Amino acid sequence: RRDLKEFLAAQKGAPSQEMLDLEGFLLVAESMEGIRGGLKKDAKVAGMLEAMFQARGRKIPESVRSQYEVPEKAEILYNEKGTAPGFKMLKGNSILFSLPGVPLEMQYLFEKYVAPEMAGHGNKIFLHRLIKTTGLTEADLWEKVGPLEALQEKATIASLPSYLGVRIRISVLAESKQEGEQRLDEAESFLAERLSRYIYGKDEETLEEKVGDLLREKSLTLATAESCTGGLIGHRLTQISGSSDYYKEGFVVYSNEAKMDRLGVEPRLIEEFGAVSEPVAEAMAQGVCRVTGADIGVSVTGIAGPSGGSDLKPVGLTYIAVHDRLGTHCRKFVFTHDRGRNKERAAQAALNLVRLRIQEEPRA
Repeated sequence: RRDLKEFLAAQKGAPSQEMLDLEGFLLVAESMEGIRGGLKKDAKVAGMLEAMFQARGRKIPESVRSQYEVPEKAEILYNEKGTAPGFKMLKGNSILFSLPGVPLEMQYLFEKYVAPEMAGHGNKIFLHRLIKTTGLTEADLWEKVGPLEALQEKATIASLPSYLGVRIRISVLAESKQEGEQRLDEAESFLAERLSRYIYGKDEETLEEKVGDLLREKSLTLATAESCTGGLIGHRLTQISGSSDYYKEGFVVYSNEAKMDRLGVEPRLIEEFGAVSEPVAEAMAQGVCRVTGADIGVSVTGIAGPSGGSDLKPVGLTYIAVHDRLGTHCRKFVFTHDRGRNKERAAQAALNLVRLRIQEEPRA
């Protein structure tokens, strides 16, 4: 940006360190040609803190009261998401921001105060969009996309991989919001043509939201039968407000007895193939539909680790089945992380199989 210098200073540490953070902020402010000033008590900050702790039925700790003190020459960025306010100081063409270190609070204040301020300077605006994928590694994803020259003419592309999937960040610098949105749309279309099966959402949309939208759109209901994931699929589904419209019921059938008693899995299947097997996963998905009357049943059985594996059935081996009126589909996975991440990956894969089943199967 031409003559604008932005400096973002993040406060760190527990409330006991707030005064040290303020001192650091003021020292930086002093370097901006002597605008340091001192501290003062801000009545609004004090009132917000007192109301917050009163609502929790708690007394304000003395260490938190230090947050009443704010730089006397700063504009206060009031924080409705937490206890510590942010600050803003101006000197000529320079702006100094200080934000709380808690990620949720920092993001809230950044989006409310900092981003609009930065967008108001310079002749161009910066826009970005996240495309969310799952079911592909980063290397496999870009192999499917192919040459990027045409895409890079429209936008800057970055991949953000994690063990649950790959997010693709599309960024553009444009003369106007309309131009920027058009270029984002063109870049998104380029990716969708090559990755449509793997894209489940964009920006803040989650996989469980996408599954819920599809179920509601098709007037379908879902039930879950979980072993190694221990209810994680049901937890994610019920994180969405209104999920009772489509999520009927969930079973955590961790033991062999539970699989047989609750879902009607035949003992001979477990004896012949083992609890972690394709036939048992399929029987679980079929059983949960039969017991609950749901349109779709999804089941998971696996070895989350770190114990329980063998040469034939290693840690991470997982079978996920989806059953509906068109039949039963089962997939085998081998996850290679620790117990917690193996469970999360299994839940992610299960939700994704439900998504694909609804999107790709004809339902006339």
